[in-house]
Amino acid sequence: MDVDLVIHEARRNHATTIGLAHSEPPPRAWHDGRFSTFVLRITQLHHNGSLLLKLEGKLLAPWAGELRALVPDNAEQARNTRLDLRDVSFVDAAGTQLLRELIARGVVIQSTSSFVDQVLHVSREA
Repeated sequence: MDVDLVIHEARRNHATTIGLAHSEPPPRAWHDGRFSTFVLRITQLHHNGSLLLKLEGKLLAPWAGELRALVPDNAEQARNTRLDLRDVSFVDAAGTQLLRELIARGVVIQSTSSFVDQVLHVSREA
């Protein structure tokens, strides 16, 4: 599946929103009596040397690489990275594996949805 990035930068609050657009139709599934399109939005917020990645939507295999690419490889910078997952409604196996990898690298889960919390068994950090 070919995935193209659409990047919108809001300079006022130093945020970059990355929405994922497809050259092929995005993944769809039957849900609540209709077909649903799976979408993930990632917003980057930089503040005092730390990075907050706010995710909204569904974290699925086609987008796991995009999230992985946004997290710094440097161990110290990874520890200064936080994920806000409170607006994530679903995570597939690839997304779950990626989140566990990021946690092992020192990335902090700042907040989660109840679904993600159950999937990861992560205690929320204030």
